[in-house]
Amino acid sequence: MTEKTWRDILDQTLELCGKQIRLHRTAEGERLPLVLYNGFDDEETNGVLANLSDPCVLAIVTGISWELELTPWPVSGIGKGIHGDGGAGEYLTCITDSMIPAIEAAAGMDPKRRILAGYSLAGLFAVWAAMNTDAFCAVCSASGSLWYPKLLDYAKAKKHPVNPAVQTAYFSVGDLEAKVKNQILNKVQENTEEMEKRFAAQNVRTIFEINPGNHYVDAGKRTARGISWCLKECQIGTD
Repeated sequence: MTEKTWRDILDQTLELCGKQIRLHRTAEGERLPLVLYNGFDDEETNGVLANLSDPCVLAIVTGISWELELTPWPVSGIGKGIHGDGGAGEYLTCITDSMIPAIEAAAGMDPKRRILAGYSLAGLFAVWAAMNTDAFCAVCSASGSLWYPKLLDYAKAKKHPVNPAVQTAYFSVGDLEAKVKNQILNKVQENTEEMEKRFAAQNVRTIFEINPGNHYVDAGKRTARGISWCLKECQIGTD
């Protein structure tokens, strides 16, 4: 699939919560599923557009402060230039209270299926959001930063179950991601496998995939693969 298959819904970018949101669709219909995808850069987002063909409305959100808005609590001492500032709660409120209503109004949508997707820290955010909102029926964490300190402890706590609205969850890592020397980052595959099991134990349909390469290979393609799986598996409101 190429980008030409996608049609822009609006002539201009939406500006919400200090973010830029581009809306694309592959088909018509107010009941198309909505995919809210937190994107990193043009290379990644163009990779998603080039590799995703399922009928949906794709909302690409950019301009995100990754270390602040996609991390659930502050952490430091991970490695050179790697940290988290813990602003995910405020950003999730922005998504549910501002972005989703505005996107659906602009696109003329009344979707019964919403999917939250992202790569790296955006994949971490999607997993954390699954325990903190009922806005999505599926989450896609492609090479998600599930090495994040205390994330598994958070997920194990009885007060942080996966929200019952979440039907499906996609997890993946690259086969070289766990081979880095950093003793925090190299836990990513182990933690991702454990998180997938925890979601599955709560009656969520899950899949865990290992892709070839390190963390920086084929980000858009990996994300599109996860989104496609979620679109096929999340059956709420299927017409």
